[in-house]
Amino acid sequence: MIYTSKSTAAKTGPTAVLANYIRVRTVPDKVFVYTISNHHVYEKKEGKPAGRKTLQQRKEVQNIFEELKSIHLNPLLLNVSWATDYVTLWTDRLIFNTDPEQRIFSLDYTSLRGQRLKPLQVEVKRTKTLDTIRNNLLVKKIEDCSDEIEALNALVTHPVLHSRPDFSITPTRQNRFYINEASEPLMSRERTDSKHKDVALRAVRGYCTSIRPGKNSEILLNVNTATTAFFPPSRVSDVLFYIGTGPDFAREVELDDIEGWLRGIQLYVAYKRKDVPGRAVPINDRRSRLKSFQNFGRSIEEQKFFDTTNPQDPGTAVRHYFENGKKHVQI
Repeated sequence: MIYTSKSTAAKTGPTAVLANYIRVRTVPDKVFVYTISNHHVYEKKEGKPAGRKTLQQRKEVQNIFEELKSIHLNPLLLNVSWATDYVTLWTDRLIFNTDPEQRIFSLDYTSLRGQRLKPLQVEVKRTKTLDTIRNNLLVKKIEDCSDEIEALNALVTHPVLHSRPDFSITPTRQNRFYINEASEPLMSRERTDSKHKDVALRAVRGYCTSIRPGKNSEILLNVNTATTAFFPPSRVSDVLFYIGTGPDFAREVELDDIEGWLRGIQLYVAYKRKDVPGRAVPINDRRSRLKSFQNFGRSIEEQKFFDTTNPQDPGTAVRHYFENGKKHVQI
C-alpha cells in the first residue's frame, strides 16, 4: 500500500510511504466453525479391557483430515471457501443439512505406527457461528475479536499453502509460513569444509500475516517478512557428530541442548528395522518411517544397529559406531 503526500509535491516532488498493510475490501458475512475429532473403540481381548483411543499427533490428524476430505468432504467443500488446521475447520457456508449440524464418518484408517483402525470414527461438528464480523472488528476491542481474527487469518492463508510447481511452503503456525527454496546456509567461519556443510543451519525467508482493524472503518491485512534458522534435511547422527566434535561447541553444548533443539522435528527412519509380524503397514514402509523427535532415549552404549540380513548379528553399539569413525557400519 503506497500513500502519496500531495502537500509537498509542488516543492520536492511526491513523498511515498511504503507500508506493509493491505486494505481488505470484503470479508465473509458469516464464518462457520467446525471441530474435527476422532476416536477408535477397541474391543476387549487377551485380558485387556475395551477402551477408546484418540489420535492427537499433528502429522496423524493431518493424514486423517486428508483422507477424510478425499473420501467424504470434497463434494461438500467444492463450492465453499474454507480453511483448516486439521483440528478446526472454517467455512463461509454451511456444509451439512442436519440440525444440529454434525456428521460422523467412518474411515478404514492405518495409523503412522502401522495399526489398522477399522473403523476410525471422525466427527465434524459445528460449534460456533461468527456473524457481523466486520462490525465486530470495528466496534469491539481487539482482544474480544480473537475468534474473528483467527478465522479470517486461516481463510487468508489457506490459498498460500496450496502446492505450487515452482516452490514449496512449510507452515509453522496458522498464519506464518516459509518458502523452502528461499534459503541461505549459515556457516561457522571455522566450519567451512564440505564435510560438515550439509548439517549447518540455514536461514529461510518467509512471511506472517494478521488481520487488524484500522481507522476509517477499514480492515487491514498486515504482512511482515520473517527469517528463521532451520536444520536442513540431514542425519541426526551427523548433527551429533558435528556439534559434539566442533571446537567452537564442544565445551558449551550439552546433549540436553541438542535434544531441545530437535524436539518436535519430523524424522525419517533411514535404516532398516526388523519386521514386526501382524502390522497392517510393514515397519520399513515410508508411512512407518516418519516420526516426530521427542528425546534420544537410551544411552549410546545401549542403543544398537542390526544387520537385518544376518539373524545372528549381535548388533553394533552407537558409541562403537562413532569411536571407530563410522567406517565399519553402514546405515
